[in-house]
Amino acid sequence: DLYLSGGVKFDTNGEFLDSYEEGTWSPTLVGLSFATINSATFTKIGNRVLFNCQVVMPSTSATQVMQILTLPFNANADGGATLGYTTSSSSKLEGAIGLLLQGGSVSFYVDGGPGAFTQADFSGAQIRISGQYMTNS
Repeated sequence: DLYLSGGVKFDTNGEFLDSYEEGTWSPTLVGLSFATINSATFTKIGNRVLFNCQVVMPSTSATQVMQILTLPFNANADGGATLGYTTSSSSKLEGAIGLLLQGGSVSFYVDGGPGAFTQADFSGAQIRISGQYMTNS
């Protein structure tokens, strides 16, 4: 085992790598306390956060915006994410899906389309998301 106080400096002009963390977090969805979270993991290296989560949506006709409200750390700028898999059969999903990270949330948008996805668009579906963003935490 190697223990360093103050971090690792790779050259005389560089900054220190002084933060590394792995863990889990509890994503919440707008207005849905009964979605099943199968997994939600993150790795934080310096100011970069990489995350994955797998959610099973309940059957719903809710017209609320599809949005995950919590991320492991707040983002200091907009970040990116991908929807790696879904079992949804919504006709809106025929086009690309845009996932926008802002602050501490992820919003689901119809890429180049009429607006945001609703929870009903993912009713009963399994969703897998991966993303990354920068944080000041």
